[in-house]
Amino acid sequence: VSGEYRLAEKYVRILESSPLYRSWAATRRPLLDPAVCDATPWIVERRQWLSTTDHPYDLTRTFPSAMAFLLDDHPDNQPAFDYAMGYLLTHKDLGGFMHYMSNYRQGQTLPKAYQEAICLYRTLARGDTTRVTGLTIDPAINNRFQQFVQAMRTASPALLKERFGDTYYYYAQYASTPQEP
Repeated sequence: VSGEYRLAEKYVRILESSPLYRSWAATRRPLLDPAVCDATPWIVERRQWLSTTDHPYDLTRTFPSAMAFLLDDHPDNQPAFDYAMGYLLTHKDLGGFMHYMSNYRQGQTLPKAYQEAICLYRTLARGDTTRVTGLTIDPAINNRFQQFVQAMRTASPALLKERFGDTYYYYAQYASTPQEP
């Protein structure tokens, strides 16, 4: 019902090994196919009452926790990873962002915003690069970040916005962080 097919398969397998529940488990095995589940009326009916978080009336407060639980259980879930990273970067939580970057598949090209956030983190971490190990930053992105750091010393915010307004590090320095409800 909840879509936890991997867990359901373990449960069905355990019950199939029990003489008492073997026949019941055999009737449930076809439901391990998502298409069959989606076409089964009693499952569709029960799904409409499922809570997607532990606080169904305020999803904005539970989103970070729900995403953290999801990523802990399914670190290979790329859409969940990207949603969580977007949330953390929007709220300027570089520590949380870097915590989950350890789950990023080594050797993959990082999105531009992730690389920019890592450049900023390296500067703020003052030499602590343990969380950055293995993450490759495009030299052009690193050079642009260094230009931003230099320009911050003399340029006005308006000029910085014109030159660097499309970067994460500009956002982190000058944009307002969304307020939690």
